[in-house]
Amino acid sequence: MFRQLFYGAIFLCACNLSFAKNIQAKSWLIADDEGKIIEQENVEFIQPIASITKLMTAIVVLDSNINLDEQSKTRFRGINVTNRQLLNLAIVHSDNKAADLLCKNYKSGYHSCIGTMNAKAHSIGMINTKFYDSTGLDNRNTSNALDLIKLLQTAEKYPEIVNASNKTVVEIVKKHKRKLITTKYTNTNPLVAKYNVIVSKTGYVRASGGCLVMSAYVQGKKKLFVILNSKTTRTRIHDMETLILSVAGQS
Repeated sequence: MFRQLFYGAIFLCACNLSFAKNIQAKSWLIADDEGKIIEQENVEFIQPIASITKLMTAIVVLDSNINLDEQSKTRFRGINVTNRQLLNLAIVHSDNKAADLLCKNYKSGYHSCIGTMNAKAHSIGMINTKFYDSTGLDNRNTSNALDLIKLLQTAEKYPEIVNASNKTVVEIVKKHKRKLITTKYTNTNPLVAKYNVIVSKTGYVRASGGCLVMSAYVQGKKKLFVILNSKTTRTRIHDMETLILSVAGQS
């Protein structure tokens, strides 16, 4: 099915771009602050999006007016945490358990959370997007670069997501035998420490390849970037930086 999606997509070539030959992603784009595409390749290609899903999970949970400072109903890996910590873990470290708990803590339950994610996608014009779980481990969670620009623009409206996106690490403290033990969860996108990022989310499962969506200020101007189906989790970072440097005129 994945192969059929790939070959059935409409291919838009950016072969005249000197930097494009260095990009290993099958689909990518650069857009301005209004979402107008500047450069692109295969933007209509529909594919699994893995943990980019977690941006929509965070959006609908925040829309439900959840108390972020309230303790989660279920412990995270045996630790009592707040809903805010779960949100940070899901965005920063792409933690599947955290995203799962956020949806389970949703006011009317997990399945309602997923239904609301699909309704939200439809309401913001993500017509090629479907969600079946809160984490992105389900390969039926699919979208394309055109839709993900809309997801980025929507996520930017949530200060909690912007704040989480800019964290390089999340620290969770637990008590063990009268001692406090701190566990550090690093950001899956190392570029947040290097650039003026607004929203960032990584994704990877075998079917999706390396994915990364990001909005950032480049030379004082906001740009939106999407990388889909890069070869690995490492090449997605290289591909993203290639796009950023092309915008900055350094590639």
